[in-house]
Amino acid sequence: MIHFAIAAGACPKQAEATFFAFLMSLYNGAMQLSQITGGRLYEQVGFTWLIFIGAAFTALCWLLVPLLKLESSSRRRERNPWSARIQLSHEPKRDD
Repeated sequence: MIHFAIAAGACPKQAEATFFAFLMSLYNGAMQLSQITGGRLYEQVGFTWLIFIGAAFTALCWLLVPLLKLESSSRRRERNPWSARIQLSHEPKRDD
């Protein structure tokens, strides 16, 4: 479900529905393509090698992390006052 939240946050103002539908269509197409590719690779190389291929592509995704423009949690709180009231499990509880 996290990809829905990320996609909704990436939508520009006044075009939310169209942009969200476009992102979800890309997601659905990529899922279909990955299932077809995974099925063909399974037939050609077998299950063990498919695990290694999947692990290698997952490791390659970590190279994209520095390209993400993530906001700090304090900046997010300034932009959205409701997020300051939500206590995440890794943050210590405060008595305000």
